[in-house]
Amino acid sequence: MSKSLECEERVMLSIIQYKNLLKEFANSKPFTLVNEYYDDPKLTLINNHKMLRVRNLNRKGFELTLKIKGKSGDLEINEKINYNQHYKLKNSIGFPKGEIKEILKDTLPLENIRYITKLKTIRYERQIDNYLLVLDKNFYNGFVDYDLEVEAKTKEKALKIIKKYCTKYNIDYSPKYKGKSRRAVYSVINEVDL
Repeated sequence: MSKSLECEERVMLSIIQYKNLLKEFANSKPFTLVNEYYDDPKLTLINNHKMLRVRNLNRKGFELTLKIKGKSGDLEINEKINYNQHYKLKNSIGFPKGEIKEILKDTLPLENIRYITKLKTIRYERQIDNYLLVLDKNFYNGFVDYDLEVEAKTKEKALKIIKKYCTKYNIDYSPKYKGKSRRAVYSVINEVDL
């Protein structure tokens, strides 16, 4: 189990902006992330600024993550789970034991948690001085979109840096950014039989 505080700022991109930004990652090799998202039929977690996901670590198993949004950054709690635990969670027949279960059991009935959707991301990363620059191409439920992310030591630093890139690449910054996980969930919410 690991915990971290993520101080990130993000901005949505058009395909043209995405292609222009690729030059910032000329020496970076892309990699793929596959995430599954879970909540109950009332979206209790999302409505309480939490996100529950499982990331496929390929041959290394799976990682269960609970993200809790905060003003100074997002708390991320990660726990490795095995194939059997993942199978039970995805099929709504058991929630993995651990700290995430202990945190969530007072928030909602765990037996109500359901698989909602999957998100595939092709990601480029570049470490620059004291921040991480991330460029994502996201695929979910027939949609493709793009975003730029900056991870820094503080939210204020991340905001300053992302605005610098917005100015450089003529990108409109909006503080009302909806995360890719939220976009993926809401893209199917009317189609999912929860």
